[in-house]
Amino acid sequence: MKVSLILKTWNALLYTKLCLKSLVKNTDPSLYELIIVDNGSTDGTLEFLYSFPKIHVISNNHNLGWMAGNRLGLEVANEKWICLLDNDIFFTPDWLNGLIYEIEKNKFSKLAAVSPLQVHPYIKHPYFPNQSTKQVWVEIQKSNTTKSPYILLKKFFCNNNLNRFLRDIANINKNWNNFVICPPDFVSGCCLLLDREAIALSGGFDENIFGIYGADDIDLSWRLSEKGFLIMRSNRSYIHHFKHASIIENNINKNILNKKTSDILFSKWEHVLQSWIKNNIKNKNKQIELSEKYFLIKNFLEWCECKNK
Repeated sequence: MKVSLILKTWNALLYTKLCLKSLVKNTDPSLYELIIVDNGSTDGTLEFLYSFPKIHVISNNHNLGWMAGNRLGLEVANEKWICLLDNDIFFTPDWLNGLIYEIEKNKFSKLAAVSPLQVHPYIKHPYFPNQSTKQVWVEIQKSNTTKSPYILLKKFFCNNNLNRFLRDIANINKNWNNFVICPPDFVSGCCLLLDREAIALSGGFDENIFGIYGADDIDLSWRLSEKGFLIMRSNRSYIHHFKHASIIENNINKNILNKKTSDILFSKWEHVLQSWIKNNIKNKNKQIELSEKYFLIKNFLEWCECKNK
């Protein structure tokens, strides 16, 4: 099985270099073709990309956004299975093999999307079992002013051998090898293996409603589920997502964008979410429980309150 990798860049050259270096080192070259969509970088990213062998580079004059960038990559992709990627990822050994394994294991099901383990509010850190990977990562970022992603990674791995970390995080998150309930849950689009037929049947990448930054991956997850496809998180693969490298590098105010994103997402899916809440939340205690389990339910209920004031 071969996969078309579609990686989007927008400045943040330091992270792009780390991303591609780790991808080449830790991915079997017979398993993929690499398509890179650059969304108007001005920091030397394009020159670096053109120096890289055996990749298809698509250069845009400005940032077209997540959806449009993926659509351009999909137009030239040759494979049935597509893996969407951000440029602030550190790839670990056999990351792609783990995702492909899940596809082949479930080939007679309607599995259409597989996401690896990554920094997440509900995924445990192997060496801080009472904290999530997101909690540990945020603390490391706050306490270290270094801009070196390599140093931050070493601290996150607690100076352990990478293979040991991969074994330990898979073991402590055994229960995360499961199908995802969408909505209210979703899988991140920073690294997502998808069936291109399912992409088309769920509406494709045509609706660019969020602009340069938004909840495109949430919307895609929910559209796939709405069409009856299955979505999975696999503990057979871990990638490290530094998160928002391009947003930070381009001095974008994420808080303003988050407010706009919530308005667009929740307005579009309001009736679906209200129906889910009606069927699953019978009392205040259940509301608290599910709000803690699914942060988007908490955000949606807060959005509804503000909207009704």
